[in-house]
Amino acid sequence: MAHSPEPVVRIRPLHREDAPSITALLENDAEGISWTGRIPWPFTLADANVWLDLVLPAGNAFAIEVDGQFAGCAGFDRGEVGYWVGLPFRGRGVASRALSQLLQRIHAADHRHARATVFPGNDASVRILEKHGFRLTGEEEHDLPKRGGLRKLLIFELDL
Repeated sequence: MAHSPEPVVRIRPLHREDAPSITALLENDAEGISWTGRIPWPFTLADANVWLDLVLPAGNAFAIEVDGQFAGCAGFDRGEVGYWVGLPFRGRGVASRALSQLLQRIHAADHRHARATVFPGNDASVRILEKHGFRLTGEEEHDLPKRGGLRKLLIFELDL
């Protein structure tokens, strides 16, 4: 029985031209969006462009590619990491490999600490963070209007 090769996962700087790819992955992914704090539902190309206006100037937002195909996004802001992977790419180790590359970039930017917040119940993200050495350090409540207001988030931290 032949073993299929692992997909090649890489992160690269996000570009304005990625808006249609972002939209294509998110416009039918209500479940994936529900695990994020700020992505609106329903999701449109206009939403992608508004989000890109926010993240592109800082230069710390990245496209996740799988075998050259757009698969999601990852980024960091002052050491806070975030990522999402489109439904067709989930369950294949893509987010974990993208997070490894993101952590390398965070370390290269002279950050010595990384932090992530996760909704309780998002077990896949918890497993990914723990695999990379993040540890649960507490809980916080955040006002997330796109998720119904005040929501509890789990806090994970990692010393780099």
